[in-house]
Amino acid sequence: MATQFVKGKDLIGLSKWEIHERCKDSNLVILPDLFQTAVNTACNLKCGYCPNSLQGDISEQTMPKKLFEKIMIELGGIKYDETLTFHGYGEPLLIPIEEYIKTAGQIVPTAKKKLFTNGTLLTNDRLESLFAAGLDELMVTQHTQRGFMDRLDEIPGQYLGKIFARYSDEMKITNRAGAIGNPPENEYGGPCVSSIRVFNVRPNGEVPICDDDYYLKKTMGNFNQETLLEILKRNRLRMLTRFFGKRRNELCVQCDRFSPDNPTVNAPSSGSPLNSAIYRKKLLEATGSARVYQDVDNL
Repeated sequence: MATQFVKGKDLIGLSKWEIHERCKDSNLVILPDLFQTAVNTACNLKCGYCPNSLQGDISEQTMPKKLFEKIMIELGGIKYDETLTFHGYGEPLLIPIEEYIKTAGQIVPTAKKKLFTNGTLLTNDRLESLFAAGLDELMVTQHTQRGFMDRLDEIPGQYLGKIFARYSDEMKITNRAGAIGNPPENEYGGPCVSSIRVFNVRPNGEVPICDDDYYLKKTMGNFNQETLLEILKRNRLRMLTRFFGKRRNELCVQCDRFSPDNPTVNAPSSGSPLNSAIYRKKLLEATGSARVYQDVDNL
């Protein structure tokens, strides 16, 4: 029987009965709308909310190009047309990430290619090479006092519409399923949309059941031994039970991603219009600051 596909985002808002009816076929695959390939995990910063700041040995991994190509070929085979990213617990501009972006574009042309960076290595020449390689969207998060936000007026206009930018204290921050900080006092027991919408592959090919699982305590499979469809088919029910908030494991119990205790739980998403580089540039020109939360009219 042919493999059937349903996108995770299309299950949001449906009743449990409707989801059961749509997903009862054992040949059905739930496709995430965010496919994260953690190409490298080394970083040039030490941010307090990132486990890399505590574990230098884990942070020195780069995905072999042969493994990356295998994953891309499998995505291309199903004509994956959602968002594909190239970051994990690290800074992708430390390596020639353009080579990976170009490969992805050649093999999975239907995917939207997005990159997250801290911007410390982002020159205009690097911007040009990233977009020339086929990047569709760039998300810059400024962690330092001075940085990308302060030179928005220097960014070539043809790139501004493809860039989103924010300060690190404006983003949603989690305790990485307990890897950083303490478990929330008020545990969230509701649905975990990340379980059906986010898929994460680490540099060694392992797939954690949760993208916040830095230490790979619970995995779904490994691309060195399995295919994408094998991993997704075998974990279909596992993904759904987590989505429904059932069979919560040790990671779920410690996670504060959706907990009311998390003060950043309602922070704008990375692709919010508030993070548009065009809008941030207008703020900078009007007020001398690119911060969103200001009393500014008629921008």
